[in-house]
Amino acid sequence: MNIIDLSHPIKLDHYRWEVNTRLKHNFEPGQHPQMYSEITKLGMHYYTHCDSEIHFFKNERFVSDVHLSQWIGTACVVDLTHLDEKGAVSAAELEKYGQKVRAGDIVILRTDWPRKCDVTIPDFWAKSPYTTEDACQWLIDRGAKTVCYDYSPDYNIRYEVTEPGHVNTVEDCTTHFYFFPKHILVIEYLTNLHLLSKDRFFFVGLPLYITGTEGAPCRCIALEDIAVD
Repeated sequence: MNIIDLSHPIKLDHYRWEVNTRLKHNFEPGQHPQMYSEITKLGMHYYTHCDSEIHFFKNERFVSDVHLSQWIGTACVVDLTHLDEKGAVSAAELEKYGQKVRAGDIVILRTDWPRKCDVTIPDFWAKSPYTTEDACQWLIDRGAKTVCYDYSPDYNIRYEVTEPGHVNTVEDCTTHFYFFPKHILVIEYLTNLHLLSKDRFFFVGLPLYITGTEGAPCRCIALEDIAVD
């Protein structure tokens, strides 16, 4: 079976996503005949991850409340690789390149940004493409059930790098503000989309089953040998 990993590996040395682990046992003679480590710090919005509605709106679903069917199913890739740094993913772009998107799809917006700019440096956010308000409405009208990105989805996210201390409103967080009231959820920071050979395939993007959180790391894969409509 052709399985393509669409997830960023979680590493310990990222300048913005600080992850800490601790090695408790490592085959110590006469003590522990095993290796055993712990994650002591991991943000729910680091690397490839999903968000649920309570990330921005009170009294909404935690990730653990979301039915697994929202993270699994037929995915449609919209090829936007012609966009360069700070390029706008707009309704006009989706109308031109996204005609294969159907109601109920997991829509993947592909810019190949991880190939153009390394995810370990500030420019990954500062110069990232972004999603416009009218693009969000286009995806809502098209009936997307989940939207995935390989870039930093909202323009304002760059301010966390370029203007530390900048305060965003809910409305500034465009994709979240538009999608979550419609119960369209998101998976952020996919990678390896250039390895796909099909623009429609079976997608699995399961979050860690952690209760009471608004986000969770995901392992996302494409199963191109499974037939889809």
